[in-house]
Amino acid sequence: GTGKQIQKSISGKTQREVTRRLKEITTSIDTGTYLPSCKLTVGEWLNTWISEYTADWKPLTVSNYSKQIKKHLIPRLGAAKLEDLDTHTIQLFYNSLTKSGLAPKTVKNIHGVLHAALEQAISNGYISKNPTAGCKLPKVVRPEIKPLEPEEIARMLKEAKKDAYDNLFIVAMFTGMRQGELLGLSWDNVNFKTGQITIKQQLQCKDGVYFLETPKKVSSAIPGPSCNGIMNIFSSNKFSISPELVEDLLNLDPGTLSKRLICHIKALSQMVQLWCSTRRLSDENR
Repeated sequence: GTGKQIQKSISGKTQREVTRRLKEITTSIDTGTYLPSCKLTVGEWLNTWISEYTADWKPLTVSNYSKQIKKHLIPRLGAAKLEDLDTHTIQLFYNSLTKSGLAPKTVKNIHGVLHAALEQAISNGYISKNPTAGCKLPKVVRPEIKPLEPEEIARMLKEAKKDAYDNLFIVAMFTGMRQGELLGLSWDNVNFKTGQITIKQQLQCKDGVYFLETPKKVSSAIPGPSCNGIMNIFSSNKFSISPELVEDLLNLDPGTLSKRLICHIKALSQMVQLWCSTRRLSDENR
């Protein structure tokens, strides 16, 4: 250092509190864990973190985290000093989110944003520990999978045929692919010999701009044995994705027939995923 003496004043509501804080600071100096006072507020740090420490993140992830910060974290915790943020304050915040009607998964996502930001604050030497670590989160209950019955699938296919994008719905139904994965397909992702579809990219939208993004991991979708015609759909001239089609699918009105079909597809996707898991376990036990 410079050899210049550093002075620090300690205040508290009672003499006992001042004595306790003085002892904590003295101990941290002796153990080499002392951190100088950080004047940043939680809100200031969150804004700095999301703009300066996420350069290698996917654009959509940054966008989603930014929304959580602006909508939930800054309004409730932003004014607090970063170094004063404690576990109990955060726990009360999480509890209030749950009481307001937010789903447990949403609360968990908000927790993930705050936890990551505070981990970086530790690395920067602003705080010594992460106060989110001791918080209790609401239990996330996975919804029960209720696959459609064969007659419901038949009705689904019948309804899909009435829609201009019937082939898209059919492919989604029998592969379990997500909407972005389906719209991000290119011809080199389809193996006509093996009947395998490789998911290498997804179509995403940020601030009204569409772009292709790579998924966290490359995966494959193999249509079930009940729909060997999937490859025929790909090989036909009917299967094409125009900009107008992409725009329509990503901005469907909840009252349209297409939106209702997507709800069915989500249920069917769960059914296909369950079928694939069962088949994989069967293959492993052979």
